[in-house]
Amino acid sequence: MDVGFLLVHSPSVGPSTWTPVAETLRARGHTAVVPRLTGVTAGPPPYWPRVVSEVTASAPRGPLAVVAHSNAGLCHRHVTRFSPSTAGRPSINRSADG
Repeated sequence: MDVGFLLVHSPSVGPSTWTPVAETLRARGHTAVVPRLTGVTAGPPPYWPRVVSEVTASAPRGPLAVVAHSNAGLCHRHVTRFSPSTAGRPSINRSADG
């Protein structure tokens, strides 16, 4: 079973933190997606609903490893709980808070 990778960056650092990892995973034949979360802090808090929305829109189909970097680890629980595209799917939690 091939696992897709959803690499979630901290909104404060940007998606480039995951770019080398995503490229390596793709070169090895895996699906790797890095949602762009740089605009989620543009409005008032709470920010996590916008993170969930962006991550949901980017999630690949099939079994999924959601991997959060830095401050994105704070939203990992919300993503896997409230996202229709990740809820109930196999997921690996290796985030900072997980």
